[in-house]
Amino acid sequence: ITSVADVPDPDKPETWLFQISLSLWNEGQQPETYGERVRLFKKLATNYCEPFKSLGRFSTWKKIQPWNNYRGRVTIAGDAAHPMFPYRAQGLNNALKEAGLYVDAIDRIIYRAEDPASAIGLYDADVYSRGKDDTAISDDQMYACHHWDALLKAPLFKDGF
Repeated sequence: ITSVADVPDPDKPETWLFQISLSLWNEGQQPETYGERVRLFKKLATNYCEPFKSLGRFSTWKKIQPWNNYRGRVTIAGDAAHPMFPYRAQGLNNALKEAGLYVDAIDRIIYRAEDPASAIGLYDADVYSRGKDDTAISDDQMYACHHWDALLKAPLFKDGF
């Protein structure tokens, strides 16, 4: 995970200081392929407690699909709707946005007699669309944080604040 620690001169990116946290301490040979990295992670995760033990399975989910809300009777939020790596600090943003949208949907159902299928359907459509986009961006950011050449192409490095 990468974060900006200090920006002494906003006009000179070369003066900026970053804090970079590595995801894995491994003094041996680094896995070369994505599949090998997933296998290593799952091997290391066997000693983890939940929910971290299942994180490898959840975080590699690439095919985010719309879900069945059973005519507005059931819905999902957060990582159930859009699991992603924690490389953009989007968790709180998504939680607040989705909580607000959900409360609005329930308000429309209870106080305005809106059909649950319609109200929850609008909520689901937003969560799905935004979550799918955020997941793809987070995956790209995760890749960049582990590949210096890709990170140097990021707008923050090229353009600054």
